[in-house]
Amino acid sequence: MPLPKLLPPLLAALFAVSCRGGRPPDPVILELDQQVVRRSDFDRHLAEVEARGGVPLTPEVRRGLLDAFLEERALVIEARGRGLLAAGAGREEEQKAVAALLAQAVVPVRSRTRRWPLTTRTTPPRWRSPRR
Repeated sequence: MPLPKLLPPLLAALFAVSCRGGRPPDPVILELDQQVVRRSDFDRHLAEVEARGGVPLTPEVRRGLLDAFLEERALVIEARGRGLLAAGAGREEEQKAVAALLAQAVVPVRSRTRRWPLTTRTTPPRWRSPRR
């Protein structure tokens, strides 16, 4: 291909790349049900935690907070998917919706064993020690 035909697409590609500006991309760190959580969301969360604690966080603490943050966001996304939370809800509403989600998911278990009083007369035979 002659150079004049390649020049316009090449210039368009260079222009598109240069228009991105000097901003670094905001990567997606979690994507569930077509909803995304970005690195900037986690950075805001870290800033809130640091402001509450008043101390800068170490890299180990940041890694631990990332796991907890992603787990919390996954629960919020699931609560939204089940209709327990409206879009744009605040932090308190998110916490209430996650609590309701977890309450629905947990089935209470009833014990089938009888509770025996701690006396030798009523203790089941298999638990009694042999008398000497």
